[in-house]
Amino acid sequence: MSRKECLLKLYGIICCYQSVSGFAAGPPFSTCLTLFPKHHGLEAQTTEPPYTIDIQENDYIPGQDIHMTVGGKNGRNFMGLQIAVHRDKGDTEELMGEFTSFPSEKLTAMNCIDGKKNMIGHKNNDIVTEVNITWKAPAVNQGNLTIFISIVESFDIFWINILKPLPSQVDIPVVPVKQISKHENINVDFEECGKSFGCILYPSYCTGDNCYAGTTFRDEGNRTRFKAFVGINEGYISLGFSDDRLMGDDHTISCTFKDNHYTVQHGYNPLYFNYRQYKKNEIHDMTVSVQDGKLYCEFTRPKYMSVVNMMKPTERFGFDLKNDYYVMIAWGYLHRGSPAITHHIELPVTTDSKVNFKSTSIYRGSALPSVTQVHALLMIVAWILFTGLATIIARYFKSSFGEKMAFGAKIWFQTHRAAAVISAVITAISFIIIFVKVDGFTEVAEAHAYVGIVLMSVTTLQVFGGLLRPGPDSKMRPLFNYGHWLMGKTAHILAAVSIFLAFTIELIPKTQSTFGVVIASIWVVCQVLWELFYEMRRRRRESQEKKEKTTLQKADMILLSRTTTLERAVLQNSVQSKRSSIWCPFRLYKKDDEKKWH
Repeated sequence: MSRKECLLKLYGIICCYQSVSGFAAGPPFSTCLTLFPKHHGLEAQTTEPPYTIDIQENDYIPGQDIHMTVGGKNGRNFMGLQIAVHRDKGDTEELMGEFTSFPSEKLTAMNCIDGKKNMIGHKNNDIVTEVNITWKAPAVNQGNLTIFISIVESFDIFWINILKPLPSQVDIPVVPVKQISKHENINVDFEECGKSFGCILYPSYCTGDNCYAGTTFRDEGNRTRFKAFVGINEGYISLGFSDDRLMGDDHTISCTFKDNHYTVQHGYNPLYFNYRQYKKNEIHDMTVSVQDGKLYCEFTRPKYMSVVNMMKPTERFGFDLKNDYYVMIAWGYLHRGSPAITHHIELPVTTDSKVNFKSTSIYRGSALPSVTQVHALLMIVAWILFTGLATIIARYFKSSFGEKMAFGAKIWFQTHRAAAVISAVITAISFIIIFVKVDGFTEVAEAHAYVGIVLMSVTTLQVFGGLLRPGPDSKMRPLFNYGHWLMGKTAHILAAVSIFLAFTIELIPKTQSTFGVVIASIWVVCQVLWELFYEMRRRRRESQEKKEKTTLQKADMILLSRTTTLERAVLQNSVQSKRSSIWCPFRLYKKDDEKKWH
């Protein structure tokens, strides 16, 4: 069984368990560095927490036991708890010390990021009012520390970033680590794309400054330098390195910026969520900047980096940029009051092919999966091309083909029927493809899906209704013609509505959505103008024919009024004789002579 298959099974178990009890068995390892309860996208409370955190000791020395009590004010209850200790300066990601004493019936000590019992978490959803905990300081002085606490009162009510300072008794120099800098500008010379460094640019038609998202990459021996950007001014941008174009089993590096606070995070996507990892001072030259309405991120990473296996924290997965990977560019927003990244709303951009990080090539990508692109392309071909052709031919080009026949029916009818059937078949194929892709019905595209189902139903009725067309002399023929026209127009309008709804799905990136809406609008305008042109042309032709007929009738009346009775009879016979004549390229002859012409 592959690594991704194992992760899929684990994710299914987690989802089923969460749907019943949330994280009742305790916080997942993915929260070791964030201490943020990811309860289906809910945000933390912004009010003063109704809890007290009492620390008996005012400061610490190496190896000292620190005693703390967490309790609710006025007997306020809580069911979830997370506690971790970090440095104030230097490497602020590493978790310090070890939790040695706690009520084991309620709490557990977790081994986070290669540490031992360095985070406290609940192990059930039993309600308590107070807990006593003992934390042992590291054997080596780490400078001033801060205790971070998150408290969960209920599934949808929780507080984060409750901070308690724990200063060191001895002022010592902090071990230096690579710090993140914030510059006003990160310069990207897009003219050098494909020359001195490689580039990934999105959307596919952009060339540099007009791109919405992308990254440059340059090989520097044992390291690779990246400069990534996206068109948002706060939130995060994340680069993912994957063996396939699907999210899951991906190595990530994310840059965040909000309220003048910025981070660079090392992470791993087991499946559809991000598990923040410890950087261990491996990522260098980190810079985060917001300029011209875009979030920029610059960093240098080693070729080889590893991540912790969430199923077995003692195991690690390796990702080596000496190999080729698909690159995903994702962006989104941060949880309120926390650097924890949210699940992206818009689909991430994934390169069309694997990236060779030693090359200086230009790569392109798309946010939509290939199957979804096929679905969209088929629908566009069906409704913009074939349905438009079917409607125009049936209404405005009957006379152009005259009485010419093909396979037992008039040419205009055969063309109309073929275009309509092809459109229906393509629509059905596209409909089946997308339902298989999303495994049924998806709430993300709810409006588009509902309209699509109605459209498929109307299209099916239209095709089968055409097979029941009554004969030309039937009394039901006018009623059928009107119903057939009305249902066809309804389907065409539903198709336009469905296409517009598709491009407004929030998963589709804004640039792609805007482009799609513009193209769909142009199509609708052209279709309306096209039909108006042919409708006006038809009406003008009918008006001209009616006018010519009226003029001829008036001329006949004038001639008849100026002749005697006998002359009128002769003239009338002559006029009727001329009208019964048929023009032939060879000669003018009468209908009575048709039998003689062979």
